[in-house]
Amino acid sequence: MKTGRSDRDFVASVLARAGSPRVEGEWSPGDLVELAQAYLRLEDRLGKIIAIGDKYQAEALEASGRLRDALERLAEYEDRIAPARDGSGGDRGGVPEGEGDLAPRRAEDPLLVRIEAALEGGESPSPEDLRFLLRRYAKMNGRLEKIVRISDGYQGQLREASLRMDYMARTDSLTGLSNRRDMVERLDREFSRFGRYGAIFSLILFDLDDFKQINDRHGHDVGDQALRTVAYVFGKELRKTDVCSRWGGEEFLIVCPETGPAEAFLVGEKCRRAIGACSMHSREGELRVTVSGGVCGAEPGLGIDELVKRADDALYRAKDSGKDAIVSWPLP
Repeated sequence: MKTGRSDRDFVASVLARAGSPRVEGEWSPGDLVELAQAYLRLEDRLGKIIAIGDKYQAEALEASGRLRDALERLAEYEDRIAPARDGSGGDRGGVPEGEGDLAPRRAEDPLLVRIEAALEGGESPSPEDLRFLLRRYAKMNGRLEKIVRISDGYQGQLREASLRMDYMARTDSLTGLSNRRDMVERLDREFSRFGRYGAIFSLILFDLDDFKQINDRHGHDVGDQALRTVAYVFGKELRKTDVCSRWGGEEFLIVCPETGPAEAFLVGEKCRRAIGACSMHSREGELRVTVSGGVCGAEPGLGIDELVKRADDALYRAKDSGKDAIVSWPLP
């Protein structure tokens, strides 16, 4: 899928739009497919750039070692010939056998061969050779720094893309709430805490009343607006510790940590009244939306599916009682 844009520009533009999921139509499944493809290309490019960086780093380390060896040998040579220079005499006879042997270590490098040959012959390497060696070392260092900067840039992009994709995978694109996958993971953690530490929690399952009629009469755009409005009210009315998710369709599941069923019922009632007090505008005038809810608390021996089933049964009892109501388990 070609767009004429660079992967970097495309990823930045799509992720910027994905950061505002409340705005309908800002990104689509096609965008996600293209983003995933760009992400894979970026990951592949990062692997290549790291390999190149490792290569240059190895070359720079090798060049650094060569330069260090050459300078050490040069200093050793200068120490040996210093007495002769200041007239105090002395020769190489005092150097132990084998010390100072300057056989080429890397015959494949003509520059180092010349430097080591000069040192073996008791001469100083030419200033031109030393300057060239230093320039080559500096150039290699510059290449290394450049490749490290490039590698850091790609790694930063990859981390950002990974975080954004994780956010998108856990977030409902229409409402900006947690999606079912994220909520299931949160429920797993709450059940684990409940089983290990006895940390109680409760669930509230809400459903928009007469949502099908809203879609049929006013259109799906208005139906989507209703979902976003309800999600906004939940975000405003719930406590900071509560987590709300779009469980599916027009259903919203809320987990209330450290909360028993009686307290969760009050939390749900507050949300229900706030939603009922909201009004929306449609082509046919003002529209009010109501919700029904079911509440249940965690109990020993109950799994996630059983707990959600209890909340669902309480919800449908609220529907049967006339809607715009909340019922708590055990059912009356």
